[in-house]
Amino acid sequence: GGLALVGHCLNRHTSLPQTARTVVKRHGIPNIDLIRTYLGLITLGKSDFEAVESARTDPFFKDAMGIKQSPSSAQLRQRFDEDAQALTPLLEDASCEFLKSVEAPVSPLKMGHVALDMDVF
Repeated sequence: GGLALVGHCLNRHTSLPQTARTVVKRHGIPNIDLIRTYLGLITLGKSDFEAVESARTDPFFKDAMGIKQSPSSAQLRQRFDEDAQALTPLLEDASCEFLKSVEAPVSPLKMGHVALDMDVF
């Protein structure tokens, strides 16, 4: 259910699969597979890197998120540590791109503020 929808939205409503290629990878796993893996974990309510160990052998998880190569927890942590500055703007742009693509209604409250729900780790 939820994983398949998130994977579909990532691929259909953002250019992240293409823009993630602009960050030079130093190791074998493509950046988009790292992003898909972590996004899938967050979708399941798991934000720790160790949670990837059970997900990386789950065929449904990989298929729903479109993951071709699954990173280990150490690989995921290392690559995100190395590439955080380069990947963050791409992820921020993809969030805005998604909201525009699905024409999500964004409207201010009476006082002029816009409510925004988000998780911060």
